[in-house]
Order: sequence, then C-alpha cells, then structure tokens
Amino acid sequence: MPLLEIEKLSKIYFRKAEEVKALQDLNFTVDKGEILSIWGPSGSGKSTLLNIIGCLDRPTCGRIILSGTDMAMISDSALPGFRRKNIGFIFQQFNLISHLTAVENVALPLKYAGIPVKERLKHAEEMLALVGLEHRKDFRWNELSGGEAQRVAIARALVNSPGIVLADEPTGELDTQNSEKLISLIKALNKELGTTFLIVTHDQEMAKISGRTLTLRDGKIV
Repeated sequence: MPLLEIEKLSKIYFRKAEEVKALQDLNFTVDKGEILSIWGPSGSGKSTLLNIIGCLDRPTCGRIILSGTDMAMISDSALPGFRRKNIGFIFQQFNLISHLTAVENVALPLKYAGIPVKERLKHAEEMLALVGLEHRKDFRWNELSGGEAQRVAIARALVNSPGIVLADEPTGELDTQNSEKLISLIKALNKELGTTFLIVTHDQEMAKISGRTLTLRDGKIV
C-alpha cells in the first residue's frame, strides 16, 4: 500500500466573484522510501498542494490518505497532532526561530509533543550529528551559514521520525556549493533512513535524485 494516496484532489478559491481552480482532479501516490519531485511554473498549484498534504489547508474535494489514515476523517482540533507526528517540513527560507540555538530549534517539535526537556535536547543533538552539525549546536540562526541553517531545518523536520517530509524549494536560498551539499544529504538520508521526501523544486540537480517527477500546470498534472 502506498504511503501517500491522492485521489481526485481539487482546491477552489473565490476572489470576489471569480472562481480560481488552484488544483484540479489530481491523482497520484507516493511509496514509502521514495523521493518524488514536483515541478511547475509559478501559480501552477505547487504550494497549494504542499499545504493541503501538510494539513495546513483543506481541499475542496478529493481524498488524502497518509499512512492509511484518511485526513478528511480527522477533526480540525486533531490535525496539528497528526501533522506533528506524521509530517516533517523543510522551507525555502528555513523558518528557524532567531533567538533559539540550533539544538533548541531542532528540539522544538518534541517540546510540542510533550517530550521532557532533557530527552528532547539529547535527541535533537543526535539529529544535528546526523546532518553533520553537532559542533554548531549552540549557535543561533544569524551565526550559521545558509547551508548550515538549511541542515538545521532538515534535522528539525526529521526529529519526530515523520512518515513523509515535505520540502518547498529547499535549495532556493542556497548557492551552488551548498545546494550540492544539501542534495547529497537528502539522498543519503533517503538511503540510510528510508525517509520519504516530496519536494517542490526548480533545481534540475535535485530532480535527478528523485525516482519520479510530476509536472503541474494550471493546477493539473501534465
């Protein structure tokens, strides 16, 4: 059974009297341990799709089944807990909290999960070691390079051992050298941990490590 199933997924917005079809009747699956890339021009629906899969928005119609759970059956109040347990996020602009150290940023999802402080910091340090940043654990965001900040974001995305990691243009703010390092890290994490990645990207090198690539245009898979 696929890890993620998308069935007849659509999202419609209304701007004044205008109907905007952000997503139109999408159907695809993602297998456990797969790296799937999503391409498409600006306005094609990529970010809308990630937001819906990530439980940050609801579809107008269609089904999303993650790890055997139909998300339509989850109440709004229960969605944050489901998201925290099952989904990791990597953002283009890192979304780290500036006054927290690297290890505190990585540990933050565990805090919301109710993990005791000593245990969550220990696990966060282990995740930083996994991405090669144990020596930078006490540094804050403004003391890290762009590549280091993105590796901290990856460690944070993985700290809860989610079923799937959603990445929105993860190399978008990085130079060529750091992009290459990040791509190699994602490939290694996928191979060593079996982590499943769904990645929105315009980076051709990132797409090369993907098992499949879907192209969106005007809210449709083309």
